[in-house]
Amino acid sequence: YHTIPYHTKKMRNSSIRDFVFSCRPLNSHGVAWWLFFAFVIVGTATAGTTTPASRNSEAHQECAIASLDLADKYKLLNKTRLSRDSCLLRFQVPESRRILGTDPTLPTCLKMDFPLGTDEVTGQHPVVLSKSYSPISHPAVEGYFELVVKEYPVQPGGGVGAFLCHLPVGESVTGTIKKHRVMHGIPQVQGRWNQVGLVAGGTGIA
Repeated sequence: YHTIPYHTKKMRNSSIRDFVFSCRPLNSHGVAWWLFFAFVIVGTATAGTTTPASRNSEAHQECAIASLDLADKYKLLNKTRLSRDSCLLRFQVPESRRILGTDPTLPTCLKMDFPLGTDEVTGQHPVVLSKSYSPISHPAVEGYFELVVKEYPVQPGGGVGAFLCHLPVGESVTGTIKKHRVMHGIPQVQGRWNQVGLVAGGTGIA
């Protein structure tokens, strides 16, 4: 394999392009070798490069993994009755954490426990029943989070909402942070889309 230099400019590590275009193959066989050589050079130069965007994506993934199954006690700070059967509850974030989750840009979901439930199938009592709630407070809020809870009549297999609405201020409840929802491979949502369409449905929004 032989090349004819177009100029005598010296190759520098920071300028692979100057080196690639300083060579021209003499025949058709040289063309294939030249393309292969250029591909290896460019691939080697970019393989170890990590952009800020990719580093941020990796950080979001690590935060999501770290938030799986974090159970803790949450103290009720304030309770506001919104209607006959619904209330706004403000819970304290444990002192070991500033925010409820591990990433201030990702929504957090909690599974709240009712320790005095009744099994719907066997009738066993007491059993721990759980229900998931999405906080209405922003995930970046420090020191507390808020839930809007609807109170349903207590019956076998249910009663979590009634338990939370009747929880005295100052008492604590056990909650478990659920794993972040993964969409298209990663949990990151901030800055991923230019336009977002929402479709709402179900009895929960009533």
